[in-house]
Amino acid sequence: GIKWTSDQDQQRLVTEISYALQRSGAQLVILLDGINENRDLHALDNALLRLLADWNRLPIKFIVTCRDIFWSYFREGEWNRFLFEEKAHELPLFDETEVDNIIEDYFKKENYNITGHLTGRAREACRHPLLLRFFCEAYHDRHISEYRDIRLKDLFEEYWGRKKTDIAEAMGLGRAGARKVEDFLFSLVNEMLRTEATRLQLGEISRLTGDRDLESINSVYRRLLDADVILEELPPGNAFDTSY
Repeated sequence: GIKWTSDQDQQRLVTEISYALQRSGAQLVILLDGINENRDLHALDNALLRLLADWNRLPIKFIVTCRDIFWSYFREGEWNRFLFEEKAHELPLFDETEVDNIIEDYFKKENYNITGHLTGRAREACRHPLLLRFFCEAYHDRHISEYRDIRLKDLFEEYWGRKKTDIAEAMGLGRAGARKVEDFLFSLVNEMLRTEATRLQLGEISRLTGDRDLESINSVYRRLLDADVILEELPPGNAFDTSY
């Protein structure tokens, strides 16, 4: 990534990029994907607004993606002046004329390595980009023959089964690792059921699971967040909510 240690370094970079673009007559497109995955949305909001203000005069376009439920944590009113048509745009469904080629690309061996076909309601459902991604995560490296319909409960059970195994293998938890990951999650779910709550504080998660370092990559909690399974951490980072 690009790093600078002072405003002078940043200004030097802006000047060099501006000169290169003007000389070539080109435009630069920068993709900032999944900004909601940052652990400090307030700091990121400030940094991105400053970046957009500083670079707004240059022939540069930014494509910024964010989960819709997190967009409210950014200062939308201040972002609007930088946005195309002064508003955020929802990701549309894949176009009917393109969806078959898109699914084929997702299924390729070098991507999710899925053999088979989506037809009928399954194909129509997977015009939604997020649902296609969940499907491919759940069935990667498998043969699906002809898949005609998608039942969300069944799909997310497949996804959860695959992810808890992946997490266990990545953490080296042994043969019973997937069960350990499931026990971790269910200890939180059971507490939420008991207290009729929809969220827990991080301190409660540590108490219930015995996991004292929730920021570590070796934490099951962190792995579940990264896998986007059921947990979503809410700003300012002191609670989680369910998103199943």
